[in-house]
Amino acid sequence: RALPPSPDELYRQASMMIDWVRKDEEDHGNEKNKDRNEKHEEVYAACAALWRAGAAEGDAECLFKVAMCHSLGAGVDQCPETAVDLWTRAEAEGSVQAAHQLGMCFAKGTGVAVDKRRARELLTKAAVNGCIDAICELASMAEEGEQGAADRASAIDLLQRAANVTRNADAQYKLGQIYRAGVYLPRDMDRCIELLEAAAAQGDNRAESCLVCILCDGEHSPANIPRAIEILWSAASRGDADAVCDLAEFYYQGDHVPRDRARAVEMWQSAAAKGHGEAQRRLGEVRGEQ
Repeated sequence: RALPPSPDELYRQASMMIDWVRKDEEDHGNEKNKDRNEKHEEVYAACAALWRAGAAEGDAECLFKVAMCHSLGAGVDQCPETAVDLWTRAEAEGSVQAAHQLGMCFAKGTGVAVDKRRARELLTKAAVNGCIDAICELASMAEEGEQGAADRASAIDLLQRAANVTRNADAQYKLGQIYRAGVYLPRDMDRCIELLEAAAAQGDNRAESCLVCILCDGEHSPANIPRAIEILWSAASRGDADAVCDLAEFYYQGDHVPRDRARAVEMWQSAAAKGHGEAQRRLGEVRGEQ
């Protein structure tokens, strides 16, 4: 008689199925297709069943994955309370990811009553075990004044390590914003720009947007519009509609680029087709001027 598959094997099988879904989504982008969406949902349901079998054996990773399914409503009914229960069991089995997700639930009151103290405990536990998302969340809580001085110092120290050692783009962006605001750390625009540039180089849209604002407004030194335009082109090449819309304005006004209103209109049309409100508004204004 064959032995039942181990939790590790169940986890591996489900992971392979999820990889297929991700590849299929990448190949087809945001294209709407009822049959494919139904197939994806069938795959999620099959994965949830596999993870549930592993969870029954007390496997932390399978418990975590089933909880994610219930949190997102992927392949199972969406139920935040069930997700919290499963993450609690996974965290007790040593899952760092579960500690992070539980911390977020207690911080936001998702599936459980808000408890900031418990949220900090769980997020700190995840952070000291290397969870970048938990580190960034603790830093965000520090920025919002939800922690004491000692907690803020600890969170910022973890954020510094995440930004400088692991080169995590989210950590670099958040730390850059702290230096920009001059809150909890002395204001240092040189360091802010260095961190934002590092995050932008990894494709972080928020860092790119902040850099453009700083460079255009001359917040740190004389305005550097050419560099701002370079950053916008980099973001636009990845399909960022905000960047496309901003670039269109430069071309429409002839600001540091050759004036080309036809090109600007094409850019706005491209962004508007993605539902970008500002691009739609500018197209309406341009048509009114004609």
